[in-house]
Amino acid sequence: MRRAAYEVVGLGLVLAGLYFFVESVTFFTAKDYVAGVLEIFVGLAVTRAGLELVKLGLLLVPGPPGTRSPEAAAEPTRVARDAGTP
Repeated sequence: MRRAAYEVVGLGLVLAGLYFFVESVTFFTAKDYVAGVLEIFVGLAVTRAGLELVKLGLLLVPGPPGTRSPEAAAEPTRVARDAGTP
């Protein structure tokens, strides 16, 4: 479920980045070059964040049976002490 959420939000951010690129074109046609360049930087940042979320969603593929999940791998493991060790 978490994998799908990351992919949906990531794709939404990529589409939002495309919107910022379209808005930058409208600023350039209105000869507002500073605003157009700033919109390009915002579009790049939003697109990059979206692509990172999509990659993260793709990395959350469940492994083969018998392997530990990422949540379980983050927890410390308990080591049984020997009976003769204090």
